[in-house]
Amino acid sequence: MSNSLIWMLVKDNNCFLKKFMKTKRAGAVQFSSEPGNLLNVNSFKYSGLANNQTVDISADKKTNNITLTLKVLVYLKCDSNIYILNI
Repeated sequence: MSNSLIWMLVKDNNCFLKKFMKTKRAGAVQFSSEPGNLLNVNSFKYSGLANNQTVDISADKKTNNITLTLKVLVYLKCDSNIYILNI
């Protein structure tokens, strides 16, 4: 599926979305806690679900290890067919 279609499906309703009450100056504030979204902003540019290439950084408190996770799109060409693997 294309990135734009995925974003249209998940932008207003997903399990990572955090909505907060309206303020006097602005409307409702929306944050996203999805993996791959380093700024926690609910927008297409920073979405870890809708983009093919994302980076996620996480820390383990028990062992003091930092984990860097990359999500990349791999194209494989075999017998004149193109296979897309989302790793």
